[in-house]
Amino acid sequence: MTFSRYHNSHYQVMLHILLLVALFCLSFGIRILRYNDALFNGSLLPLGVDSYYHLRRIHLAVQHWPHLIEFDSYLDYPEGAPVVHPPGYDFLVATIGYCAGGFHYDRTVVDLVAALVSPVSSAATTMIVFLIGFALFNRSVGYWAALLHAILYAGIWTGKFGAPDHHPLESLFVPILYFLFMKSDLDNYQKFHMPRSKILLMILCLWTAQLIWRGAIMYLSFFFGITVILLLHAYYRESAPIPRQIILQRLKLMAGLLVSLAIFLLPVVFHTYYGQRYAFVYYALSLFQPALYLAMGLSVFLIVMVLTHVPFSQDKAVKRIVGAILLICTLIAILMISHSSILSPLSDGFFYLFKADPWMQQIDETQPLFSLKAEDPMHRVLVFFGYWIFLYPVLIIVLALQKKTIACKIFIAWSLFNLILTLIQIRYSHQLVLTLSILSGFFIWQVANIQLPRLSIHKYIRVSLALLFFFILSKPSLDNMSGYIKTRFQPERVIPLNLLDTLVWIRDHTPETSFFSDPSQSPEYGVMSIWDYGNWVNSIAQRPVIASNFGFLHKGLLTSCLFFTSSSWSEIQTILDDHHIRYIILGNFRDRLDSYREILASKASHLLSSIPDHEEPLTEKLYWSDGRLLGPVWGPCQYADQLRLVYESPPDPTREKNNKRNNFLVFEYVKGARLPIRGEPGTSYKISVTILTNQNRLFVYQQYGRLDMNGSKILFLPYSTSDNDTAVTSTGPYRLEIDADKQISIEVESSSIYEGSTLPGIDFMTGTLYRDKGEDNQSL
Repeated sequence: MTFSRYHNSHYQVMLHILLLVALFCLSFGIRILRYNDALFNGSLLPLGVDSYYHLRRIHLAVQHWPHLIEFDSYLDYPEGAPVVHPPGYDFLVATIGYCAGGFHYDRTVVDLVAALVSPVSSAATTMIVFLIGFALFNRSVGYWAALLHAILYAGIWTGKFGAPDHHPLESLFVPILYFLFMKSDLDNYQKFHMPRSKILLMILCLWTAQLIWRGAIMYLSFFFGITVILLLHAYYRESAPIPRQIILQRLKLMAGLLVSLAIFLLPVVFHTYYGQRYAFVYYALSLFQPALYLAMGLSVFLIVMVLTHVPFSQDKAVKRIVGAILLICTLIAILMISHSSILSPLSDGFFYLFKADPWMQQIDETQPLFSLKAEDPMHRVLVFFGYWIFLYPVLIIVLALQKKTIACKIFIAWSLFNLILTLIQIRYSHQLVLTLSILSGFFIWQVANIQLPRLSIHKYIRVSLALLFFFILSKPSLDNMSGYIKTRFQPERVIPLNLLDTLVWIRDHTPETSFFSDPSQSPEYGVMSIWDYGNWVNSIAQRPVIASNFGFLHKGLLTSCLFFTSSSWSEIQTILDDHHIRYIILGNFRDRLDSYREILASKASHLLSSIPDHEEPLTEKLYWSDGRLLGPVWGPCQYADQLRLVYESPPDPTREKNNKRNNFLVFEYVKGARLPIRGEPGTSYKISVTILTNQNRLFVYQQYGRLDMNGSKILFLPYSTSDNDTAVTSTGPYRLEIDADKQISIEVESSSIYEGSTLPGIDFMTGTLYRDKGEDNQSL
């Protein structure tokens, strides 16, 4: 090699390295561009909802490294719940945070590491997309594909700074899986040797993918099944004999991968499923997974046995034997899967995917790609993928007609698989963007190299045409990125600011609960809110929650749905007592009530309240009337007389255009001071006190009714009139009225509210105070 050729080759290598570094930096830079969205008062405020759960588990893992918690008493309180995600992602991030913090717990360092892992993983995925495009087609396709993955929002939304979640690592390991399968030389029947290092790498990749994401079983099964089908198809179609060693090597490799993976996972499956019956649906599928592994492993074993002991040939008799073996394996798999203990979890998995569960229908990311429920059904699709999404099916067909290699056929099947999943649930967009970027890169390269018969097109014209297609088809996503860049200094919070304010107040002004950093034991009390806010309450307020957004923890979900739809104070009080609830977060939840009733009807119809549907839920009365009047004025009144308002949030300043009330109220469940009163039977009474909220709003809390046939009544008073210890205070004493002409002022201390003390009784007939224990009466 001459110096000039060596110099040019060296220059090209350096140029390609610089281009790849630039693409990595572009992908990473876009994903950290809006870093201020995830920062609040100098600390990390994660984006999303699941991120809060992952961040909590990461912090716990660093504090107890190398141990991961397997049970969290702060979820699904008071019984607690098992962890609801495989440990791979949380442990990986925790280990990095532990090392970066100097082998001890540093909250700031852990937050920074957790915030950065997602954009780094997503940028690394951009590089894998380049490698697949390069290996499958050429270097130009790889560059175009990497560029599209870097800028399309479908590849950004799960990989943004401050969104610690397992999705970016899903998007990293699935293309690595495909790349390793593709690089196994499936097309080269003469090159059948595979180094042990590559086999170990594939096994490690499969292990890691499965430990990060239980859904990896879908892609493992997919790649395995497609490869077996294609190899068998080649076996039946190939005119020349295929060396038996090649087939054996492939099948033994797959068998080794499956057996290794099954052995590694079975202890985890056994512990998580049989230890906790209310585990995540992926854990419910754990009974299905060993069966699937066993069925595939059995198929591989039988095929290997046949090909080992029967002389390899293209004889029809041998093919019939192979076909019979496959049929037997299929029947065995069907019989195994049809067993009730496997079929039930499997059906749960399909319900999860197709959203037959009404709870799943309420989650935004589980909506179809083209959702008719959205205000603008096409807006999100175009922002995520640009106009490329409409070209996607056409490109799959074009590629299927042009490319005949096994690696390309697997890629086409993978592309269709991603499209189907995303059409069902938009949450798989981060998978679809992988194959969409590569297919779109292939299209741009085709345009840049177009050659028409009898027409010479200059190279620069072809390149300009390719760039024109790139900008036109990417325009919706580029427009979104333009707005994304312009508003990067205007934080967009996932959690409403006034809800954040409310949770911070709870954390700072309510009694701390125990075991937050070691949730193996049950804390003292819990907080009730709608399930959507569970992870926020748990992580920000640092209090146990009855229900989280992991609705598959059914007991807490059903309890919260019953609580917010019930019209019966006795039913509400039973829930409060049984679940040791002390604080309740209320908001404008009217739009959610029907969906909560649907959840109850589908999962536990026996829990539906017997109160008529037209009766307003008690929580709605509390929210709209502050607990003042919980019944119609023309009929019997029902009071939640042991609930007191302790905090009122301001309206959300970011939602001023919304005319709906959007502030939050925090109520405390207290024993209440007991006030006995006596008088003539049927005498009307009324007791009231003026309350001032922390938002300077005045309202009058009151109870009224008639004395019973014995002329007595015990009133429960939830507000103290002295030594107030909450943000909401009374402006004076209670005023008790009998027949509107006899009045008395009553002072109540905070200790009486918490302890449920009995105050001196009031006898309006004698005009004296009395006590049930026989003390001397005193004049009023």
